[in-house]
Amino acid sequence: MISETLSYYDFDEKHHSTYDVDLEEPRICYHCNHTGEQIFVSGMVFSEANENEDAVCFFNCYYCQKTSIHFMSFKNRNNYSWLETDSVLPKAKLIENQITQSNAVLEKFPEFFNIYNQSQKAQDEKLDQIAGMGFRKALEFLVTDFLLSYPPDGVVEEWLKNPKTSLSNKIEKLENQRIKKLSKAISFLGNDETHYTRRHPEHDVESIKMFIKALLSDVENEMTLLEAEKLLNKGKK
Repeated sequence: MISETLSYYDFDEKHHSTYDVDLEEPRICYHCNHTGEQIFVSGMVFSEANENEDAVCFFNCYYCQKTSIHFMSFKNRNNYSWLETDSVLPKAKLIENQITQSNAVLEKFPEFFNIYNQSQKAQDEKLDQIAGMGFRKALEFLVTDFLLSYPPDGVVEEWLKNPKTSLSNKIEKLENQRIKKLSKAISFLGNDETHYTRRHPEHDVESIKMFIKALLSDVENEMTLLEAEKLLNKGKK
């Protein structure tokens, strides 16, 4: 969260005024798709007569210096209110351009990308209460399909596809520690999206997406390393 001062027009007093408010800081630029801090430029709160959004804010990207327009609405929890993005201009680009440029990853895990894309569409349509659960499901498909493709010793297909095998148990079988840590973090935040009370209120769906992007980068690197090891082991035979 960041605290900023937004402007508005006071129709009763008939003059411009300001409003101090906390707002959710965007973590991705929809022009260049880089994640990270977006610079707040300015914003205004709408009058109560506006039926769609509560505010509009402008953010600049450190990487490409382009401006994104965020239409926002007030959210409330435990007597605390803040502004959260409902929609953005420009619209999000294709899913594969947002989180990976690797054709190998796209081809290896099609169901993951299918679920992720549907979750992103839900978020774009302001279905914020269900989007996070979709991203969590996408993680389970990614972890499961990764283990099916590159099974560690003792991990078999029957166990992976058994509905009684939890995502946390599957994550524990991951041998790459970076992939394991990122998967755990995503699963924790994904579980928050399914519960009444959050264990990690400082994080949200954007954090899940940021971690997933990092996870895919490590998955791609691990796939490349495993192919290299296969080549080296072949030479020893």
